[in-house]
Amino acid sequence: MLRHSLLPHTIPRSFVRLRALPKLPGGKLDRSRLPLPRQTAVGVFAPLVTTTEHALAAVWQEVLGMSTIGADAHFFSLGGTSMLSVRCVARAARMEIRFSVSELYDYPVLRELAGLIDARSGELVHHDGEIDGGVEVTPTIRFMNRRMGLDEHFNMCAIWQDDSCRLDPAILESAIVRLAKDYPLLRTRISRDDADLRFHTGVGALHLERVALGSYSELGDCTREVSGIAEKAQYAFRFDGRTWMSRFQLIEAEVGGRPHRWIFIIIHHFLVDGYGFRLLLDEVERYYLAIEHDQAPDPAFSGRAQVNRWVKALREHVSGSLDSNIAYWRSRPWELLREDGATVFEVEPVDSGADSSRRLFEMLHTGQMHSDAAFEALCAHKGIRYLDLDAESTKILLDLHPDRHGFDAFDVILCALAEVAGRGNQRRGLFLDSMDMLRTPILPGQDLSTVMGFTAELVPLAIICEGRLSVAERLKAVRRQRNSARIHGIGLRAAAYLLPDDQAKALVDFDWPRVVVNYRAVLDNLRTRMLLGLAQPTIWTGDGMGPNRHHTLRLDIDNVDGKLRIQMHCALPCFSAEETNMLGRQLLHCLAAYAGWLRDNQEDVDATSVKDGATV
Repeated sequence: MLRHSLLPHTIPRSFVRLRALPKLPGGKLDRSRLPLPRQTAVGVFAPLVTTTEHALAAVWQEVLGMSTIGADAHFFSLGGTSMLSVRCVARAARMEIRFSVSELYDYPVLRELAGLIDARSGELVHHDGEIDGGVEVTPTIRFMNRRMGLDEHFNMCAIWQDDSCRLDPAILESAIVRLAKDYPLLRTRISRDDADLRFHTGVGALHLERVALGSYSELGDCTREVSGIAEKAQYAFRFDGRTWMSRFQLIEAEVGGRPHRWIFIIIHHFLVDGYGFRLLLDEVERYYLAIEHDQAPDPAFSGRAQVNRWVKALREHVSGSLDSNIAYWRSRPWELLREDGATVFEVEPVDSGADSSRRLFEMLHTGQMHSDAAFEALCAHKGIRYLDLDAESTKILLDLHPDRHGFDAFDVILCALAEVAGRGNQRRGLFLDSMDMLRTPILPGQDLSTVMGFTAELVPLAIICEGRLSVAERLKAVRRQRNSARIHGIGLRAAAYLLPDDQAKALVDFDWPRVVVNYRAVLDNLRTRMLLGLAQPTIWTGDGMGPNRHHTLRLDIDNVDGKLRIQMHCALPCFSAEETNMLGRQLLHCLAAYAGWLRDNQEDVDATSVKDGATV
């Protein structure tokens, strides 16, 4: 019955029958005496039998970071999360083992999932082909273009260095040509139609661009040339209906008498989000290796056609739930959420070129941040502040798991941000956009876990931090707000940018959040580091995007060398350098205070039986 009324990721994974619940002397539930579900207590190392079980076990070992996986292993009981479930599905797809995130939630025991896969073996697997008719544009792409001002200069890119002639250019060329043929997304052109964008997919043939630089005596002189080529490519995309929105370059030179090569891949962000870019790189590697071994690769992931189906399903959903969605947002405590005098503002470049960005990049990668006055001056000039949380506090936060604690690191960050940047006194409110990749199921029948494309949405969240609550209950309340607001937030922007004007007229004057958070710390194992055994060199490849003309405060949060790094962008018309520094100090202090409380009350938090009235 639950499967018909709840989203897949909210269905309980196990049920345990008890005659009575264990109680503490005071009458409260004694959670420490609750028995574990049987899947986690026994059979973790049951022997693997079938070929599919062995293959799935290899995927789980890689994704979960475990040395041994048995047939009775339970994915989520071994530390699996929603993000790891997405990665699991994608990694399995590369091995031609196909299942969805929803199916992993429904069949979390390895033997059961393998049985499901084997039972339907031989079924025809659908891959995206050429797209007939129009290409759907997601709500967030429209918002980014119309309100945030993100246009032709908004890219994803990466570069790798081959100084040992490991790669065969002919094989790489064949891999790129076949990959672009199998994924029409890579052969996309964009044009303008009044205030909207039009995507034209699957046109022509894409090839590897080979760039010859000549001979150099010093590597530094050569890499400066490589950097210039990459930086120029950042500004080469045009929404003219003729320019392809992806490029694959092989840059070749001779340094000190030895050949050197660099692979540079750049694609417009409106084609792929961060996770989609990772899938693209996985496919580049897989296609190259298959052709190298005289095999014919088939696409492992879906593409633009699946994105089309998703946008159409989202439009139908919000059309049928518009009244309830508007009622939800009208009921929010706007006296704590709305900014005073929030207006559209113009952001002008703070310098004439990318020189300051290049210098910041060099300083970041040579350890000069926080100890160099020139670095701090550049950051102040650009309205940027880099915040590093200490390693101990970072580990405490990243070790949090919703199943054990009722909240995770992102909930702590949102609570701390509401406290230092929100409105109100005892109750602090903050209205913000949260970048959500939407790779876990949202709507029935729509699984985006293996889509090579742009599925991410900016999800509006109304966060209320209740200072009167104990620390743990405060964080759990933020978690509940996140979970309940997700579908309403997605529906809000979808209603404004997908529905006809007569249906969306109630949202005409809606003031969208002016704070945006992109929490990427949990994606550490998805980072772009190696390609075909090649490492990424420390080479400046240019700014990937222009200025954000809507949000006054932007936070990009990563895990860098075991520390949470928050890159905080404050709109210069709205924040002085002193205000930016003060906000950064307060946020770091608040996060460290939460981590300290969690460390000192670990047993209480683990048992979810915390002292009333605890504060930070």
